[in-house]
Amino acid sequence: MLGTSERDDPLFDTTENEDQLFDRGITIGRGTVDRIVDGRHVVILIEEDGVTVDQRVVPASEYPDLEEGDSVIVIFRDDEVDRVIPIHD
Repeated sequence: MLGTSERDDPLFDTTENEDQLFDRGITIGRGTVDRIVDGRHVVILIEEDGVTVDQRVVPASEYPDLEEGDSVIVIFRDDEVDRVIPIHD
């Protein structure tokens, strides 16, 4: 479920389909926080169908609530990480 700030964010325009997002350079992936290095970097393994297909590193200071093993949604804009959203079960 999206919070208020996400609903108001133009990135989350629910009228667009996946092809339209892709045309704007936006892709969405699922991942798992693999590790946090020296409290400075969060390493996220990007997965497709249970297979690791990529690894991205983001600043821990931007995502202080992430912990090892957390499932996340990763929003990419032009192949760069735009944001990471924790998945809360």
